[in-house]
Amino acid sequence: MEIKPSNQSGVNPASGLAKAATEAERTQSAGKGQKAAEESSRKKAVQQTATQAQDKTIFALDSENRVVIQRLDANGKVLQQIPPEEFGPVAKELKALMKNIFSREA
Repeated sequence: MEIKPSNQSGVNPASGLAKAATEAERTQSAGKGQKAAEESSRKKAVQQTATQAQDKTIFALDSENRVVIQRLDANGKVLQQIPPEEFGPVAKELKALMKNIFSREA
């Protein structure tokens, strides 16, 4: 008795292999694009870290004796300040309000 391979789906097996090969090529080329994007991302991160290494961080007291943290670039320009300058007037008002709320005079 002779056994013949069954092709119940009616699809040529060779065409299925061709489709699989094409899909594998697409996946591989997409992987290369993703690797290039990851490499670019890593380079940017290294450059940013190198730039941050040149920055200075200063802890100081402002005119109201509050601690202020400033991050300066290599040229001395303020990149970031904690708390921001806008916080100063707001803090003064809050302090005045707190005095009024808890004052002993009515």
